[in-house]
Amino acid sequence: MVDELQALFQEFSESRLGLYAPSWMLCDQAGMLVDTRGIRPNLGVKPKPGQYVGDTIPPLASLFPLIDEVLHLPHVRLDQDRFFDIHIFDEQETVWVIFVETTPYAQQIQEVIQKYNQLKLANPETGGIEGFAILNQLGYTCFEYTGDQLFRPLGPPAEWSQPVYGTRLAGSPLVPLMEIHPFLEVFIEECQAFWVEASPLPLRSGIWVQQDDQDRSYFFRAEALHFDERKLLLIGPAENSAESVQELIQKARTKVLNMEQLERTKETLQNLLNFKNQFVSIISHDLRSPLSSVITLLQLLIDDILPKPDDERTVKDFLSSAKNELDLVLEYNQKVYNWTNLELGRLNIEPDWHPLSAMVMNSIRGSKSILGDKQIRVTNNLDQRMKILVDRSLFAHSIDNLVANAAKFTSKGGKIRIEGEFSDDSFKIHIIDNGVGMDDQTLRMCLSGQLVRSAQGTRGERGTGLGLSICKKVMEAHKFGLEVESKLGKGSKFTLTIPSSHIEYYEKQKNSAKTKGKTRLLKFF
Repeated sequence: MVDELQALFQEFSESRLGLYAPSWMLCDQAGMLVDTRGIRPNLGVKPKPGQYVGDTIPPLASLFPLIDEVLHLPHVRLDQDRFFDIHIFDEQETVWVIFVETTPYAQQIQEVIQKYNQLKLANPETGGIEGFAILNQLGYTCFEYTGDQLFRPLGPPAEWSQPVYGTRLAGSPLVPLMEIHPFLEVFIEECQAFWVEASPLPLRSGIWVQQDDQDRSYFFRAEALHFDERKLLLIGPAENSAESVQELIQKARTKVLNMEQLERTKETLQNLLNFKNQFVSIISHDLRSPLSSVITLLQLLIDDILPKPDDERTVKDFLSSAKNELDLVLEYNQKVYNWTNLELGRLNIEPDWHPLSAMVMNSIRGSKSILGDKQIRVTNNLDQRMKILVDRSLFAHSIDNLVANAAKFTSKGGKIRIEGEFSDDSFKIHIIDNGVGMDDQTLRMCLSGQLVRSAQGTRGERGTGLGLSICKKVMEAHKFGLEVESKLGKGSKFTLTIPSSHIEYYEKQKNSAKTKGKTRLLKFF
């Protein structure tokens, strides 16, 4: 008897988890086969790509198209003597069908039940309790469900599980098992229906892990049986399934990551859609006015309505005005091009050393017309010996924008100051005006990189509404900082923060003694 029990124990312990090399099918949403592995040697059939899965595995015929993303069919009999767990996963465009043979597991349960019957017949007065002692030897702690979420222990707990159970089963006729194993709460709900059906095959739970008082991990798996009018629950070890658990955890993590990536993609697409709608709206708004003006002017010239007899302006003057309007459109187009390329990361930064003060002076000269018309004074105290490591075209364009903005929003007789200072390990360039300033909402929108409609300057000058956004992107591409301080009615201060490693001095400079630290006052009136 002892030898027989030892042999039964060895055979059962080697296969009790049913972890065998699985076979699988890959098919589309309609159930048409795409690929297979291990189906012929394990299931004895040879499906072909393009064949309907139900023609090969009849129990699957009614499942396609799938309603649930994950489906588990336990202990499916695919021929007279073989049982399989079938796991089905819907991965959007494809469906995985995985077969894990559980025939040895079912056979072992049947052998254990047979041994229980033999002992019960030999000792009818004990009610077969010795049979549960056999299951204890096989590593299972046995319980009988009595109702009201309570279980009656059948024999002592299996030796391996003593560190988890401790003394909680000792001397207790009824045990609230779910307080010991919270994981069982959902499984017991499934067991209720299972016990009513009185199925001859066991119902297997998933694997769960618990810690003892010393934080050591133990892997459990439960089996529900309906036998001899009893509702039985066997809780056994699954310690050899740690690798399987990790695979399931990894699959769950991958699923979560895929969902998060899908959510991020959805958010990105929504942002792009919003950007497109806003972009089209603003471009349409800012281009309509100048183009309409030019078309109207040209039509008046064609119809000989202009110039009027008493008008001092000539046809050349009107054409010059039309050209100025089209120049603005061309400038706007270039800014939009630069801005979109920066947004999409398509512009390459090609830094080199360039004279800083000279770049700023070129930007000031570029705004000479508006500065002169408004009689705005500009002071530039940047050291003429300085050179800066930047992409000349992009950085100069940013300075152009900042100077032009300062001039645009500064009233007649106003002042603009351009200053520089070293601070810790960086160099700061300040562009300061005493113009109209910005309210908090406008400032936040400009710094957030959002598209904003162009605003008119103090004398009705039109802008693109993109200048500050372009400047911000250029600074970010250089790894520079851009800060803006502004108060409505007081003016604005734009600060560029440049790492000291991007600032140097020319070793030789003509008349350096005369130019060092000298403030240059520029007037255009």
